[in-house]
Amino acid sequence: MLYFPRFQTVKFEAKDFIPRGKYLIQICKLGMSSFIFQGSMLIVQVVLNNLLRIYGAQSVYGSEITIAVAGIMQKTNAVFVAIVIGVVQGSQPICSFNYGAKRYTRVRETVRLLMISTTIISTVVFLLIQCFPKQIMGMFGGGTETYFEFATMYAKGFAAVMFLNGIQTSCTTFFPSIGKAWKGAIVSLSKQLIFLVPLLILFAHLFGVNGIIYATPVSDALAFVIAASLLYFEMKQMPKEDVTPI
Repeated sequence: MLYFPRFQTVKFEAKDFIPRGKYLIQICKLGMSSFIFQGSMLIVQVVLNNLLRIYGAQSVYGSEITIAVAGIMQKTNAVFVAIVIGVVQGSQPICSFNYGAKRYTRVRETVRLLMISTTIISTVVFLLIQCFPKQIMGMFGGGTETYFEFATMYAKGFAAVMFLNGIQTSCTTFFPSIGKAWKGAIVSLSKQLIFLVPLLILFAHLFGVNGIIYATPVSDALAFVIAASLLYFEMKQMPKEDVTPI
């Protein structure tokens, strides 16, 4: 508030602080992807924990080991997601400004760099988890041989297609940045609610605790197909020439 009077190009008046319906609707639309992403993570966690409690108890590992391992993997994945989101949010204002200014060449360059960067990050994390699953899980505490057996299997299965996740996560933010919030919402919904929750329930019923492990990479792969398809058609429809000179 103290900084507002120092703006050189934007001057606020009292009427500017009165809520307006059309702006609130637009804000909600643009924030819908993030809202769905955060909310769906909660739903997935509740479903996952209950399935692990039921089907983990029926396995040789028991429910305590399976729930503990899944929780550790979720925390590890949160670090990866935070890094990717940091890169994605850094690109968001660049895409948004240049798309609005009709400088489509810059938008394409930014998207290309974004996809390369997030894919490199995803691939590095994928390789680390696949090569050192026991060491990574061991950073959170020790356990029995049975614990590390399941932890290694779960980590490798969970991250089986993690090298694709950078692109999917990037698309959830890219589309809202160019005013296509509904596409970002579709990408967010597809990963967690449309694919993962049903697959967790189905695979757990069919294959027990092993099915729970492999529901995540299958849903990640399907969500990647949705995200990549939407991004491809968006880039194809976007004009190739700038309307506003650089």
